[in-house]
Amino acid sequence: TTLFEKRRPEGIHYTPWLDRQAAAIQRALDALNTEAGFLSADKPGVAEVTAGAALGYLDFRMPYLEWRKARAPLGDWYTQFAQRPSMVRTAPPAAA
Repeated sequence: TTLFEKRRPEGIHYTPWLDRQAAAIQRALDALNTEAGFLSADKPGVAEVTAGAALGYLDFRMPYLEWRKARAPLGDWYTQFAQRPSMVRTAPPAAA
């Protein structure tokens, strides 16, 4: 995964692979953004839970992607979804 590749010493990162993974993540985020109007923060199903977990993971492990910048609808949905009690209880600890 990208996380493991980034844990390797910087001089031996395989940049083409990292670029390919970043592009795939960006495409997935763009697709989710177009569907954000159909996502429910109030009555989540499998799609919402999956999207919420993935976005939370990106915030925690890949904040440098800054995925919200060009995806306001998805960012707005996630801001609301992340306030659900289940998301709050399972959120990773904030960085010190």
